[in-house]
Amino acid sequence: MGKNERTQKQGKKKRVKLGMMNRYRWIMVALQVVALLIVCKLFMNTIVHADGWNELAKSGIRDSVVIYPERGNILAEDRSILSANIKVYSPEIDFNSQSFKADTLRKYIDSVVERVTEMDPTQKPKELKEEILTRLDSFEVIKKHNTRVSKIDKDKRGPADTFKRYGKWRRVKLLTNIYNEDRQYLLKCKFFNVTGGKYTLTKNPTILRRRPFGKLASQCIGATKEERVGNNKTVFRGETGLERALDTLLYGKNGWGSTVSSTKSLTTWEVEPAQRGYDVVTTINIHMQDIVETELEKMCQITKSEWATAVLMDVKTGEIKAISNLQRDSTKRGEVFYREGLNHALMGYDPGSVMKPISMMIALEDKIVGLNVSIPTGSSFSYAGGRPITDSHAYSSLTPKQIIAYSSNIGMSKIIIKGYGDDPRRYRKRLEDIGMFEPLNLGIYGERLPYIPQLGTKNKDRIDMSRVCYGYATRIPPIYTLSFYNAIANGGKFVRPRIVKELIRDGQTDTVFDVSYVRERICSEEVAAQIRDFLKAVVWDPHGTGRALQNNFVSISGKTGTAYQLDNGGYNTSKKRYAFCGFFPSDAPQYSCIVVMQGGPFGAARSSGTVLMNIALKLYARGLLNQFSDYKDMQEHNGAKPIVTRMTDESKSELMSELNVTSTTQLKPKSIPDNGVPSAIGMSLRDAVMTLEKAGLNVAATEGSGNYVYSQTPAAGAKYKKGDKITLKLRNSI
Repeated sequence: MGKNERTQKQGKKKRVKLGMMNRYRWIMVALQVVALLIVCKLFMNTIVHADGWNELAKSGIRDSVVIYPERGNILAEDRSILSANIKVYSPEIDFNSQSFKADTLRKYIDSVVERVTEMDPTQKPKELKEEILTRLDSFEVIKKHNTRVSKIDKDKRGPADTFKRYGKWRRVKLLTNIYNEDRQYLLKCKFFNVTGGKYTLTKNPTILRRRPFGKLASQCIGATKEERVGNNKTVFRGETGLERALDTLLYGKNGWGSTVSSTKSLTTWEVEPAQRGYDVVTTINIHMQDIVETELEKMCQITKSEWATAVLMDVKTGEIKAISNLQRDSTKRGEVFYREGLNHALMGYDPGSVMKPISMMIALEDKIVGLNVSIPTGSSFSYAGGRPITDSHAYSSLTPKQIIAYSSNIGMSKIIIKGYGDDPRRYRKRLEDIGMFEPLNLGIYGERLPYIPQLGTKNKDRIDMSRVCYGYATRIPPIYTLSFYNAIANGGKFVRPRIVKELIRDGQTDTVFDVSYVRERICSEEVAAQIRDFLKAVVWDPHGTGRALQNNFVSISGKTGTAYQLDNGGYNTSKKRYAFCGFFPSDAPQYSCIVVMQGGPFGAARSSGTVLMNIALKLYARGLLNQFSDYKDMQEHNGAKPIVTRMTDESKSELMSELNVTSTTQLKPKSIPDNGVPSAIGMSLRDAVMTLEKAGLNVAATEGSGNYVYSQTPAAGAKYKKGDKITLKLRNSI
């Protein structure tokens, strides 16, 4: 190679090297520019625009994680839980857990089966054991082959079939929705006591909304619906009853937080805590509620009514102590049973004759009629060209008291026509004045206002008025009817019915709802006393429509009411609705009550009225009427012989002479056997209940409508355990 060639080659190398160095320089310059831009941007974000970015970060964090509150409880007046969120478990054995050993499970499987079937008698030991072993075999096969269940031959009865039958192959469920106490009891069996055994049992709590007393007042309490929210969490929102009406209070207030990374997982950093919902204390009395539901269902079983409702209220405070709504249902075998259904107490119906005392109260208050005035009645009365008004029992004339006691449609219409026939609008205005159309604001979802047609001065309006006054051509919810009767029992003071008593926050009383009034008065105290006397005559007058409710323990006042069901715009005379509304004891009213039953073979007194009477008798027997002596009317209404007990011969002779009787029945005090069921035969209902409950027995039911026990099941002397139930049969004589 010549000198020139070597020189050219060296020059070329220098040029290539120089080009490479220039490219590296440009790359370094570019990197320095990018780095400088990054530093500048970092400076702008962290120093110049820091406030804006911080606010944006905070707003992002605030919206990212919601902390949901725990729903508050609904409580009875004694703070018993009526509805609450509870944590339940559905324990499963996890074959895939690190501590699980198949040989240990096979060794102690009998202990697991024994404990599970003890806790859930519906499960059969043999089938449960087979299920666990089949699942275990399937799991081992799948694990051995290291394949998915879906890839196994489905034509053969093997793991795939097991998967189809039992769900997830790696677990076997033992029980469903048990409490933590039951879960701890399950863990005490031998298999879970071995080292690490308890870690094979899944801990997967679920939150449920439950009513510990079952169907007791369930329609009033209401139902909730589940909503799935963030992180697969469940919250409950009210759907019916108190749950819905007070949903905002019960739900609470959402909190918020941010998600931060810990060493093992992401956790929520609480910024603003969630606020738990209020605990709502109601006026419901568990014992009274049980009595009301039991007596209502018992009569429904006898009458086979389509539905029934009953409400019990404290006269002075307006507190609703019990409310029951039953709906007829049928099983596949044709057996009839009743469940909690629609809240008929809040729905509008033609009230029937229970409207008459309200109309009579207005007439007396407006001095349209005097107490001793005789009103011509008869059997039929035509007015304003409408269909004749009739009475099932015709009388030539009746006083206002007799019009209520004998339930005369004609008499009631004539009084109202006399006072307001020239302008029916004034009658409707009077109903408005006493609070007929004002919301009661009970706190129960579904409350409806009464409907009464707008009355004018036409013949049609006069006809409507003549019907409304005795309970037709109108829609009045039973709770409204009861409220007016309660006002009459309360001397004319219209106390507002209420079911919410207190609100509790963090264990402390936050708000107390005091007694309030819809109207200070709906009538004078004098008129209220007159109507109370009329309502007492309904039961205690020899011809009163409620005379079947006479008894020797609690004096009942009230009014029967019968109305036809409205079908397709007309009244169906084959379907009747029976109502009884009243209060007790008559002379010192403590509780008011209304019972309405749709359908049945008996009249209002024999059906709805009997329910009210039995409620009163049960309250009396349990000492809940503040009475210390039996109520006795001077007349014997049942035809039975006078009963005399523990009297000297001289006193007995004087009493027999005074009563003009020649023979009596002598009852001996009943002794309680040391080791058997006490005898209640011959006792009054009150004495029988006190004696049996003192012995630790629970009087589950009574049969018959008399005042004295003539039979009991189990029989006297039979062996028993405390808490066992006993049934008493009653009649009017021993």
